Amino acid sequence: GRLTDEEFAIMKQHPLMGYNILKENDKLKDTIKYAVLQHHEKINGKGYPIGVEAEQITGFAKILAVVDIYDALVTERPYKVAFSQRDAVEMLMAMTYELDMDALKGFLGSVILYPVGCIVELSNGEKAKVVENYPDYILRPKVVGIKSGTVYDLGRDLNCANIIIP
Repeated sequence: GRLTDEEFAIMKQHPLMGYNILKENDKLKDTIKYAVLQHHEKINGKGYPIGVEAEQITGFAKILAVVDIYDALVTERPYKVAFSQRDAVEMLMAMTYELDMDALKGFLGSVILYPVGCIVELSNGEKAKVVENYPDYILRPKVVGIKSGTVYDLGRDLNCANIIIP
């Protein structure tokens, strides 16, 4: 179930505890150690365990923060169902005051939500096959209607602006 306030306060110490375990390991670079320490920090300073702001957060920690949130969103927990990959991406894209946008863009550029060849259902009710992806529009691939043969270029054709993959 959900954590109590007391349990959540303890859980929020895990970045510091992880850092303390790693800090004496001479085989690990400091950049890794600080990424562990800062992976729940937010660029607006409202993260934890320290509450540092954007310029004080390492680049690796900014990347790890994006990946950690995405993983938390798409993973089922005892207290919540998993979000779809699409919904998780939408949620990440809305976190402009918390996440580093360069880290987010890098992550989104490496995620393929709709692999070529997969079958999707469009908001117009038609089933379609993905034939091409666009790195800048990961939620809007080019698809071909299975029955109609209609090409829907969701990322580039303005006539398809109102069609989505729910």
